Amino acid sequence: MGFHRRHISAEMLISAYQEKGMEGVRDWFRGADSITAEIGLASEVTDLMYEEQFDEINTWNKISKLISDASIKKGFKKWYLYKMAKFGLYTKHTSESAGHIHTVDIGTAGQAEAYFAGVKQLTLEQFRNMFIVKEIRNNSKNLLLG
Repeated sequence: MGFHRRHISAEMLISAYQEKGMEGVRDWFRGADSITAEIGLASEVTDLMYEEQFDEINTWNKISKLISDASIKKGFKKWYLYKMAKFGLYTKHTSESAGHIHTVDIGTAGQAEAYFAGVKQLTLEQFRNMFIVKEIRNNSKNLLLG
């Protein structure tokens, strides 16, 4: 049986988080005999994954916030010169006016979803069961454009 070393980067973590939430992040660490991490986000997350006082809920919340914040910064750097859009967070199964919670100006719906999931400290799966993210168009007649 071979030795399995895995290199972890910020890009890999952000992508996994945006695709599958915390489960995607956890998958990067499973099954590896050795982990090497880039300085910065990747090493911070790796340290949290292997800390002695690992508390699943608190540790996942810390990791989720770190990755979500990094994803937002990456998104702003990448999309600032291009298109920014306003996205709203809504509770499921309610009318738009009653279910609106929060808005953010960001590049894509996926980035908005990752941001809101981090704010709510939920995995993407948990988040998607309770909330939806919609783009708020400027030509919309609702009161949420503020």
